[in-house]
Amino acid sequence: MTRQTTPSRAVLYVRISDDPEGSEKGVDRQEADCRVFAEAQGYEVVEVFWENDTSAFKQRTITLPTGEKVRRVVRPRFRAMLGLLARHGAEAMIAYDLDHATAQAIEAVRGLTADGPVKRVTDELSRLGREAERAELAAERWEQIANRLDAQRATHRAEDDESVAALRKAEEAAEQIRAEVAQPLIVQAEHDGAAYLAAVEDETAASARLSTVGRFGRRKALTKHRSATEQTQTLRAQVRESWCEPPRTAEALPAWAEQRTKRHAEHDPRVIDAAQHVEAARAERETMRKRHEQEHLALLVSEYGAERVRLDHLGMRMTNPRRDARDARAKAAMTGAEADELRSLPIPEAAARIEAKRAEQEQRKQQAAERARQLTDPFEHDPHRNAPRHEGPTRGL
Repeated sequence: MTRQTTPSRAVLYVRISDDPEGSEKGVDRQEADCRVFAEAQGYEVVEVFWENDTSAFKQRTITLPTGEKVRRVVRPRFRAMLGLLARHGAEAMIAYDLDHATAQAIEAVRGLTADGPVKRVTDELSRLGREAERAELAAERWEQIANRLDAQRATHRAEDDESVAALRKAEEAAEQIRAEVAQPLIVQAEHDGAAYLAAVEDETAASARLSTVGRFGRRKALTKHRSATEQTQTLRAQVRESWCEPPRTAEALPAWAEQRTKRHAEHDPRVIDAAQHVEAARAERETMRKRHEQEHLALLVSEYGAERVRLDHLGMRMTNPRRDARDARAKAAMTGAEADELRSLPIPEAAARIEAKRAEQEQRKQQAAERARQLTDPFEHDPHRNAPRHEGPTRGL
């Protein structure tokens, strides 16, 4: 027997056929020897089944788990041990000698495990175990994918925050430079605009005096009006040359000055240089955004495959590894619970449940195949489909 790499559970079966005094010395010695063997082979003994003073030949009628009535050697403790093994309470049986199990008992065990309900239950439990293990592995893989996506997302977020900070800094610096350049221009524009508006007022006053002055003062009033008009024209020309348009009223002078100096400030070399820094920061941010999209797409393709990513971009599927991990964990738990429930049932009942489930699955599969066939050919049972052509309305898609 190969030594176990991990402790496995075993039951001990000890029997003596003739113990008229009931001293149980024979079975005591068998148990001691079996325990020594179990320890040497790495087994954990979970239970000991004694059959003291029990015949190996006396038979009576019993009912097998399959429902068949047969003549067998009856040993209650041996049957109890078989039940424990069938319920996966242990993985091995250790007996003092094979003849203590008898050929008929060995045949009975072979019949239980080679065909019928025990094999069905064992196979189903093995399948459920493999399915639960696959689900657990899938959940671990989804969680690893989610962690890699989260890590990439965190890296991109940090780079994005850094880019936003750099752009904001460039914009604030540009605004500061623009304000520094514009301030003296605004002062000059307000000065020029105020001088022009004062000249307009003087011209208006001179014109009013000219219209009211008498004969003897007319020459002087005319001279002042001419001088005021020339001054207004001179200042208007200067304002237009410097600021394009003169202000209209004193109330509008501050807004006029700010508006007219804005364009002048934009042509200042310092403002132009600052604006170029802002545009460079924006271009770098756009380049980073496109790189992030490409890196994210590449990671999705490496984890999910190109086809699923394509469907995801078309809106037909949504990649959500956290959800997939939760679904896989739930499937593993559900499969494990199903296996535990089967283990808790008697073998015949568990086998019957397995058969019922298989029949139900087969029925659903047939129904799905029938629906798919009908969707493929909706007019298969249409009596008019293959009929000869005739006058009147016909069916069609």
